[in-house]
Amino acid sequence: MRPRLEKTEAIALRVYPYSRTSHVVTWLTPQHGRIGTLVKGAQRPKSAFIGQYDLFCTSEMVYYLRNINGLHIAKECAMTSPRTGLRKNWRSACCASYFCDLVNRIGLENTPQVRLFQLMSEALNFLSGNQPSLALLFWFELQVLAEAGMAPRLTNCQVCNAELGQGHACIAPGMGGITCHQCAKSGGILARAESAGYPSIAPDVLALLRAWQATISPGAVARTYCSPNQVLALSTFLGMLIEYHLDLQPAGRGVVLDIMKAGSF
Repeated sequence: MRPRLEKTEAIALRVYPYSRTSHVVTWLTPQHGRIGTLVKGAQRPKSAFIGQYDLFCTSEMVYYLRNINGLHIAKECAMTSPRTGLRKNWRSACCASYFCDLVNRIGLENTPQVRLFQLMSEALNFLSGNQPSLALLFWFELQVLAEAGMAPRLTNCQVCNAELGQGHACIAPGMGGITCHQCAKSGGILARAESAGYPSIAPDVLALLRAWQATISPGAVARTYCSPNQVLALSTFLGMLIEYHLDLQPAGRGVVLDIMKAGSF
């Protein structure tokens, strides 16, 4: 049986050498999720693939659905969104690299990922023409958690279900979000958090998280200023959720956070 041809839009998440002339490219596609393709002869001088794919870019790709050792075979490729701005702004490129790494880790294979594809496209488009920010980074992490089915519950206590209102709350990643202080004290959550140096979630931070969770456009949140205390709380809260629920400790997160902090305060 001849291998079936598939045609799709695809964002290049990772590009690495396979041989002297070939590449392996990991893509995010709307209908098939994360896929890997072998691009044969990509580095030959007269290759039709030269300039038709690159990291952060969207291409229209035709490939043979073969799945040999987890890889399909690329047949044709035409770049549709080069996002050249990411080649001129190193801070935006660092942020885009972290986004690609995060999506590469949580993207599902052979599963439709339409919303994740749209989210990635919108974030990369914004970074290509604008400066990155801590607010954008935290918003993207919150949206990725939602796409992975791990969106934190931010309106009610995870234990007693009482509305959190405007008071302080306590981080409880093992319960999927936050708890009120009364439940945190009675369940020992508060003591463990304080001994580990985790900040509680103040009302202003909780308001930011709730607003970002309901926002689908990066442009609406990217210019939000976050104070140093808010950055500490947001970074800790989202980092704990990523580590606990997605079982990830992405090394690039610490690097891009330091870069963003250096340009924010």
